[in-house]
Amino acid sequence: MQPKSIPEPVRVEHERTLTAFPESGNNFVTVTALNGVQDPLALLEALAFVQDCAVALAAFERLQAAKKPG
Repeated sequence: MQPKSIPEPVRVEHERTLTAFPESGNNFVTVTALNGVQDPLALLEALAFVQDCAVALAAFERLQAAKKPG
């Protein structure tokens, strides 16, 4: 291992690695078809930025609500 490399994290005893794609349960991830999108990575990055802005706005609103007297 190189001197400044990040080691692989220690595995937890009860952690399990899926050997196959799950066929049932509530652990599915929605896959979006990006037909006609010129740069899908830019689109995904923009969506992540919008989600970050929504989280920051919600935190700001909570902070402002906590500062109100009453």
